[in-house]
Amino acid sequence: MGEEVKEVTLEALTERIGRLEEQVKTQITPRFDDVQDENKALFGRIDLYFADLQKQINSVRADLEKELRKEHTVLSDDVNKLLAESRLLLEEMRQQFAEKVRERIQAVTSDEIAEALTKKILVVRNATRDELNNPDVLKVRQATLDEIHNRQM
Repeated sequence: MGEEVKEVTLEALTERIGRLEEQVKTQITPRFDDVQDENKALFGRIDLYFADLQKQINSVRADLEKELRKEHTVLSDDVNKLLAESRLLLEEMRQQFAEKVRERIQAVTSDEIAEALTKKILVVRNATRDELNNPDVLKVRQATLDEIHNRQM
């Protein structure tokens, strides 16, 4: 009876192994192959998606660079025009200033200058604080004794 149990068990096991091998052959291997094929297809679609995405990114980048170059050119031209206009205005202001100085100098005759230099009395008054801070105000002081003696010599 012990051997019979072993034989039955061995036969049952052999049959069971045969069925498992058949199941692996007919069901598991094709399914694994199907999964592999699906993965290949999926990876192929992913690669196509990324290739298309890269093309779109490169296209957008090229368009942006083109627009930036255009804007840079326009801005550069505008800045150059403003600089040229500023230079012209500055030159015009310099000429106007020089003309006003010439007019003022011509307005004072040499006789008036000579007469002003011959006056010995200079009328002065105390300056206000605002006048003292103004760089255009002539500031005077008492002459020292040395300065008075050196002038007379």
